[in-house]
Amino acid sequence: MKTWKHWAFAGFFSVIAFIACDNGNNIPSPQPTIDEIDFGVGATFTTHNFNNVADLLAFWNDPELTTGNHVVNITDDINLGDTWLGRSMGTIDRSEVVISLRGKGAVELSITGRSGMWNNVLFAGGGEKVILRNIVLTGEHANVGINIMAIVQVENGSVFVMEAGSVLRVKGRSSRGVAVASNGSFIMNGGEIYGGNNQGVFLRFANARFEKNAGGVIYGNVNGDKSNPRAVEVLGPTVDGSTTRLAYREDTITVSEILSIIINNTGDGIASQTGVWSTP
Repeated sequence: MKTWKHWAFAGFFSVIAFIACDNGNNIPSPQPTIDEIDFGVGATFTTHNFNNVADLLAFWNDPELTTGNHVVNITDDINLGDTWLGRSMGTIDRSEVVISLRGKGAVELSITGRSGMWNNVLFAGGGEKVILRNIVLTGEHANVGINIMAIVQVENGSVFVMEAGSVLRVKGRSSRGVAVASNGSFIMNGGEIYGGNNQGVFLRFANARFEKNAGGVIYGNVNGDKSNPRAVEVLGPTVDGSTTRLAYREDTITVSEILSIIINNTGDGIASQTGVWSTP
């Protein structure tokens, strides 16, 4: 008769044999959570839930918001009216701030631009990192002839990231999806940018960066007469102070494409690029 010692001994060798035969190939590695992806393993964060414009703006545009990891859950549609997230925040150092902006299903942030104003749904210009997940940002410029609005503008060391489920829906003339200015970075890991009549992604000035990994699509960005469609456009200065195309893509950029483009330190040329680009 086998005693408990025999069973324990046999079980020990069974485990050793399993580990030896498995070679680690059949044991799935634990997948990181969304919070770990956004903030890092072991990082702490604060969760905020908003369903109205006043509370959302009070949090986002608070000059005391200068540090920390923050999950911002939007639990109902919010219309920002004639203001925007990050308004007047470009002069405040937010280099230690990470915000993960998340929706619940078809949740939407929207804005209507005012005549003669540069308006955004979201402006990141203090060095912060803003991540979009499962949320729709809609921007519509009321003025068709004076200025061009972008749903998102990123510059001055800030980083804007689109993940799965995020959508930038551009409405009206004179509209863009993402405008990347000096020292701004846009990383597209997923989501969609569509509509509008200018660029899906627009880069200008020194060290503007656009990185697209496998995931995400940019399409449908054409103007009213369809003579100037550009999924992505990169501009640089000329001697007389005007601008010229450095590179552009006029076709739809698909989910599978991996692209990278960086404007050089002076802003008048391309420092590096991968993928298929058109040049003047």
